[in-house]
Amino acid sequence: MTEGQRGPGPSAGSAPKVLLEEVNWVEAKEILSKARIGIVPVGATEQHGPHLPLLVDTAAAAGMAKRTAEKIHPLAVVTPAMEVGVSHHHLLFPGSLTISEETLVAWCQDMAWSLKHNGIELVFFLNGHWGNKTSLALATRKIRTELDIKTIALCYWDLFPDEHRGIVEDGSIPDHAAEFETSLTL
Repeated sequence: MTEGQRGPGPSAGSAPKVLLEEVNWVEAKEILSKARIGIVPVGATEQHGPHLPLLVDTAAAAGMAKRTAEKIHPLAVVTPAMEVGVSHHHLLFPGSLTISEETLVAWCQDMAWSLKHNGIELVFFLNGHWGNKTSLALATRKIRTELDIKTIALCYWDLFPDEHRGIVEDGSIPDHAAEFETSLTL
């Protein structure tokens, strides 16, 4: 290869591979050998008014997780998203799905254990659905105390700096199917 030519791998300007679900096990081994943080998007499949798709919460969390991992590459890897959350309060709307709080806690524990087995030191649950907050708080506490794994859970909207909250006319971050989520989805 002559000077200036690139070998295999991402070309200049291309995003690094951070999504575990998109790589094979050989690539996963390489990515996981450098990653210390496992980002786990947690969303929901539920109504967001008549104008938005059911996947808004999952897509927002997954998108933020991917961008975050790319910015701190190679320190983080993103797992597949939990696409169904605690959404009992939306079941009157067709297409909305829900799981129990206990199911979400157990799933989080299993994900944390799997990531620790793969060498991850910190599990970061990035939440996109308000209804998951209580279960995620319980899950992270149980993971820390029962599994001895460093973990944190945050809602993606908590990461927005206060000075950016003014971009929404009514200042509502988060909201449900209103200006903020509609703009984010578009």
